[in-house]
Amino acid sequence: MSVIPEDLKNKALETPNIPAAVVCPNEESVLLAVKEARKMNLIDPTLIGNKNLISQSAKDIGLNIEDYNILEADNEEQSALAACQLSNENKTKIIIKGNLHTDILMRSYLKKEFNLLEGKRLSHIWHMTTPQLKKPLFITDGALNVLPR
Repeated sequence: MSVIPEDLKNKALETPNIPAAVVCPNEESVLLAVKEARKMNLIDPTLIGNKNLISQSAKDIGLNIEDYNILEADNEEQSALAACQLSNENKTKIIIKGNLHTDILMRSYLKKEFNLLEGKRLSHIWHMTTPQLKKPLFITDGALNVLPR
């Protein structure tokens, strides 16, 4: 049973099978979300991180990742850099944060060589669904300092 609200799912399906870089998906909850999103044809994921950790988490939840695209990276920083490089090369349209700190991902995203910000506004969105709410809750920019000193 999907926990994604119907209106949000329908909106996402307006751009189906979007190429997505999933950074450090070595946590069960991340892989379960990727599995569901892939099954619903929302994303075409590339899993980026330590392949052994990803494989172990996948095994723990009974997920066969043989036909998933996996890009090996030694650590969180390399995983984040690889995702940003894929975005720079237009090989992925979205970056999904997995089991790593936001600042590590954002530090890579903000590097000038990836050219991911030019003429664009940067925003961090956290989606939350609870049984008590009839609609999804979006929290924006909770992990960004929009005016750093």
